[in-house]
Formats: sequence, structure tokens, C-alpha cells
Amino acid sequence: MGNYGDLGPLSALMGEWYGNIGKDVFPLPSPPGGEVKSKYVESTSFMPIAPVANGPQTLSGLQYKTTLIGDNYTEQEHQEVGYYLYNPSNEQLLKTFAIPRGEAILALGREIFIFEDRLEIPDGLSLNDVGRMAIEDINKNILEIQRFPSMPKLFLFQANSKDKSFGILNTPYLDKYFNITQFAAIMMIQSFEQEQKSPFGGPSVKVHRTTLTYNEYSALEYTPGANEVYHLDSNTLWKQV
Repeated sequence: MGNYGDLGPLSALMGEWYGNIGKDVFPLPSPPGGEVKSKYVESTSFMPIAPVANGPQTLSGLQYKTTLIGDNYTEQEHQEVGYYLYNPSNEQLLKTFAIPRGEAILALGREIFIFEDRLEIPDGLSLNDVGRMAIEDINKNILEIQRFPSMPKLFLFQANSKDKSFGILNTPYLDKYFNITQFAAIMMIQSFEQEQKSPFGGPSVKVHRTTLTYNEYSALEYTPGANEVYHLDSNTLWKQV
């Protein structure tokens, strides 16, 4: 087995994942405003890489690729490639990825935890607008989450276009007409035993299953200085391998 270093909480992501209940809520510019809702299926793979040393700092991580396809047609809807990285010296998580529209994002992340009936935000972690929206949505469903027999792993990632370290880069065209000013995503990994019945009438068996659920938000400006509108993607994927 290769030397993957200390992947920390990211080790739960390794493997191949598939989900078919993706929901996309896309805001339209005003006028006329409003939003377009669509569904999608998604395939994602996470493959460990060798640790990367930068002087005294060593990062471990996973290379990933995800493809989203609308459920009503066969054309690709969205694709992104990048890395999830873990710094064991300060427990920071990083998500660095590119989208084939002329856009790249470096988001800072932390593992977060459920305390009683709310998400606990680590000391020193400030939330942007879409980060608060993501936290609020998880808290609305906290009782359903806690029905699972094991405590989930939760990650929060954020980026801002004005942040020099954890920011968002666009082409000039996107900056003018389709500017993403904020990004946030919450990812949740849960494991459980699923009972599967035999199709031939034999005894059922228990199978260990793992799911990856995410809510991902982007704040958009359709013209410089315009009011921000919010784009949401969400899905639950099942680990295949």
C-alpha cells in the first residue's frame, strides 16, 4: 500500500460514489428574476495522493473528479476536478478545484461537530453569508441526522472572492456577467447497516453502507454591484467501492 500520509477525517471520502437525487436551484437575473429547478445524477471519485511537502509543511490529500448529468438528458451539466487536502499540524482542510468555465476556487475547511441539537462552530471560524445558510439548513434537519446509529462526519468549506488566501478566480467575462463572490459547502458522511432482502426468498443480510450528503451554495452577482442571488446544489451519494 502506498504512503498516503495522515489523511485525517478525509480518509472517509476515499473510493467511488454515485447519487441520483441531486437538486439544483439556479437563480435568474432580474428582470425577470425567479429561479430554475432541475435534478441531476452524479459520479464522484476520490483517490489518495502522496503527501506534498512545502518546507516544514506537509499536506496529505485526495484527488477528486465529479461529473453531474441532468436526469432528463444525456448532456453533461457540470464537471469539476481538484483536491481535498489535510494539514495535520493545524487540522485545517482545503478544497482546491477548477471548473471548465474559466473558474478556480480555493476554500478553507474545518471538521465541525454536532453538540446536543446544533452544529458546533470551532473557535476562530467566521462564517460568510452562504456559510450561515449552509449551517442553518443542517440545523433544520438535525433531528433526522441524529436518528443514524453513528455520529456523522461533517466538513464546512468556505471561500470569498475578496480573500487573498482562500478566494475565487474568474475570467474577465465571468467577473462582469456571472461573478461568484462567495462559496460554501457542508459535507456529511454517515455509515449504517442496511438490511437487504433476498430476491429468491432466502434470509435477508445486513450490508454496511456509507452515504455522502452535501449542500453547496454560491453567491452570484450578474452585474458588478448588483444584489447577490444564491445558487444551491445538493445531493446524497452512496459509496460504491
